[in-house]
Formats: sequence, structure tokens, C-alpha cells
Amino acid sequence: MEEEYHVERRKYARLSIMSKIIYSIIEDEGDSDAPKEQYIAYGKNIGVAGILFSADQELAVDTKIDMEIYLPDQSEPIRMKGEVRWCHPVKEDSTGRVHFDTGVKFLSFDRNHVILLVKYVCGNMEEGIMGQLHDEGSGED
Repeated sequence: MEEEYHVERRKYARLSIMSKIIYSIIEDEGDSDAPKEQYIAYGKNIGVAGILFSADQELAVDTKIDMEIYLPDQSEPIRMKGEVRWCHPVKEDSTGRVHFDTGVKFLSFDRNHVILLVKYVCGNMEEGIMGQLHDEGSGED
């Protein structure tokens, strides 16, 4: 039996998160002032180039979306545009309910928001690494 190996294609590390995301689908880029229906999703992990979130709605690959990402410990959301790269159904064991894990690549964003995102991701990764080093140094498992 051949073993299947996963080839990591990400260029940047990801940080696990639990965050609320409000998104809307960009129907026509020329009509940016038109009101859009908003949906709620929940972030699972984030990096400087993209995000994985769980949503009730299936999104087609290449769908463009506007997002407000509410990171923990941040008072204002980070606003970004993204493009759906993949979307897979996930069935919850306890309820049988289906939601969709959705991978989104960031497209355009405010420079200040990118700086906040990079600081958040890198800062939290650094804390996690330092915590692991401390635990290993103290002899605890």
C-alpha cells in the first residue's frame, strides 16, 4: 500500500485562531457602493497571505470577497479583500450539520492593516515558541 504524502504549498506560517469574520461576496467590482449581504464565519487559522475559515455557505473557487476579520485583543477589525482558493464540506459528528472550511488568499488590503496582521501573527507565534522552549527547559512535558 502506497503512503500518500501531503506537500505543503504555503509560503508563510499560519497561526491557529478563533475569530469572527464578517464577509460579503463581491458581485461586480464596478458597483462598490451597492449594499451587500453579509455572512458570518469563524476563523480557524491565519497567516500573512491568507486565512482558513468555517462558514455555513459553500463558496465557489475564485469567488472574490470583502472581509472584516476580528482578531482577538484587537479593537477594530482588519478589512481585506480575498479570493477563495478552495472550499470543502465538513460534517459535524454530534449534530450532522455541514459547514464549509474555506481557504482564502488575501488580495488587497490597507497597508496599516497588513502591518497589524503581521505583528499579530508573528507576535503570537513568538509567544508560542517561547512558551514551548520554557516548558522544555523546565523538564515538563
